[in-house]
Amino acid sequence: MITEYLNPKVTHKTIPTVINSTKTGTISKTVNLNKNSIPFKRHVNNIYCYNKYYNKEKPNILLNSHHDTVEPNDSYTNDPYEPIVDHGKLYGLGSNDAGASLVSLLSTFKYFYDCENLNYNLIFLASAEEEKSGKNGIKSVIPKLPKIDFAIIG
Repeated sequence: MITEYLNPKVTHKTIPTVINSTKTGTISKTVNLNKNSIPFKRHVNNIYCYNKYYNKEKPNILLNSHHDTVEPNDSYTNDPYEPIVDHGKLYGLGSNDAGASLVSLLSTFKYFYDCENLNYNLIFLASAEEEKSGKNGIKSVIPKLPKIDFAIIG
């Protein structure tokens, strides 16, 4: 999965394709998410899913992080599209962005996904266009979600 994020051909528009292979379907095993499929929905370049035993009567906890990164600029001293490790440090476009948060929140969602007796629902959202406050980012998908009672944003 990390090498996919370091691939220069992977952008905020293609990350959802790395996560899934259809606009609505199941999260792909190719990103090593789970031996069991997790149904999800896609809105533009945002991916979201609900815990297996989602119950409309329970409060909703949103687990959200973004998967896009800033565009490279002229001040880069290394090629931003060529990830390198130098003296134990990783350099490359997005190497110090929200990847750890995204993976941590996704791992948390996976851990609780098929728990039957949660006191709340979990909604995982991998949102797009955070870096540019784009109209097709989280602003466009929140209206499609149920009421959020609490959110953890990474």
